[in-house]
Amino acid sequence: MAKTFIKRTLAPRMGYEAALQIAATYLPEGSSQTFLDGSPLIFSSGLMVVATGTVEVVAAFALENGHNNTGAKIKCLPALIGVGAYGSFLATNAADNTLATADLGVKVQLLYGATAGAGSTPIWFWGDSASTPAAKIVSFTGDPEHILPNQSELDAANGDTNARVFAALIGTAAAWNL
Repeated sequence: MAKTFIKRTLAPRMGYEAALQIAATYLPEGSSQTFLDGSPLIFSSGLMVVATGTVEVVAAFALENGHNNTGAKIKCLPALIGVGAYGSFLATNAADNTLATADLGVKVQLLYGATAGAGSTPIWFWGDSASTPAAKIVSFTGDPEHILPNQSELDAANGDTNARVFAALIGTAAAWNL
């Protein structure tokens, strides 16, 4: 039976979850940064700032909310090989999207929706377009932190609406000059 997932923001993960806290680091925050936990970050003049527009290269993911304090140390997960994120798979305008079996392996955009989340909250999500992609859907395996109430099946499947999917980042090493 098809499920409808709640639209939620990104949840950065690594292939080996225990390494998530080990790989996390503290980097200096840019000015006026009020981003939320899970937001994609980029470098700007040596400081971490929230990405804007259509994001192609992510430097890190915030593991805490921004402090709104220039130079404050922000806990983040560098977006290197092996790092990806669970996210809602929506249409590029944040409208509902139905998952198809053929979506496994497709390239997707990383987009921001100011009122796209449940209760009109802001979220980052995977957009259903291969134009200027930031990631590739590599798994329909469910996000353990976002278990649907009264659902015996956690994983997304063909026909699900607004599915939570795992996407691996592409082009991330460029942000670190690797």
